[in-house]
Amino acid sequence: MKKILLTLVICLGLVSFASQTYAQSTQINPFNGATHTYGFENVEANASYEFYVSTSSDHTDATAIITNFGQFVDDSGNPLTDGTGTVTAGVASIKIKWVDNASTLNAGNGVYLFLKVTAQASVCGPGNYKGVKIIPQANNFNIAVAATPNENPICADISGLKPVINLTDINATNEYVAGTTELTYTVTRTPGTGNNWDADITIACSDAGVNYSYSVNTTTATTGTGNGTIELRNVDKDEVIVTVTVTNTPGLNPAFTLNLISGLDRVTKLTDFTVYTADGDDTNDDADTKAVHTINLMPQIGDFIGS
Repeated sequence: MKKILLTLVICLGLVSFASQTYAQSTQINPFNGATHTYGFENVEANASYEFYVSTSSDHTDATAIITNFGQFVDDSGNPLTDGTGTVTAGVASIKIKWVDNASTLNAGNGVYLFLKVTAQASVCGPGNYKGVKIIPQANNFNIAVAATPNENPICADISGLKPVINLTDINATNEYVAGTTELTYTVTRTPGTGNNWDADITIACSDAGVNYSYSVNTTTATTGTGNGTIELRNVDKDEVIVTVTVTNTPGLNPAFTLNLISGLDRVTKLTDFTVYTADGDDTNDDADTKAVHTINLMPQIGDFIGS
């Protein structure tokens, strides 16, 4: 009986362990858009080297060398012109940021990363090669930011409007309150894997003088004016609602913009590569990385006059 019980416990343990196993982006199986470091150690001292990517396992096939795999980048993610260098400390290495559709390269059959090494002062040219086969994987992790409802302009709901300028004091003329308007944004993670996730989202108002507060249904409310960043951390649901409460300002029709600048699946370490790029060029941004609510103009009414 004890043996049967022990076997059952072991099996349950294996099931529990398997349920926590997730695919992650690796050097050999990088996800679309991922960045990884590739290198070889114990390389001939002071040798010059070159990394290149090919669709052929034949390292000499110059016609198979491709440049559309992505980019060679430095440690800060800045593009490099090529994959060349000189061996230091016995290591030759390069970083690759894979293109967003890397999984379709070579009809999905994978590519080959080769290292070509030339000994210092060699008169014979390259003296050795070594390569690895790499099969990029599709990255289906995505975070979308949407203005809800998706319509512009949004009519000011003027909640809390107090139009009488002397309601409590017959002699007062400044008791008018313009009220507030609520704007709603929906942040959605797909697919719904059950993994917790992070995201950084900037919030900006087109009119710096407009006061507003924003709250997220996973965090406490934060208040302020001007630009800020909403940091979503360890979110345990597929959908998050961001509510912006705006103090109405007559004479203005402010636009509130949410931009997705980063996203991360905390288990698989997948990142959302379709993020907003603050370069002034909206054409290179995915449609679901930016959401805008514009409040319809609230007519301005000046001071009370009469005789």
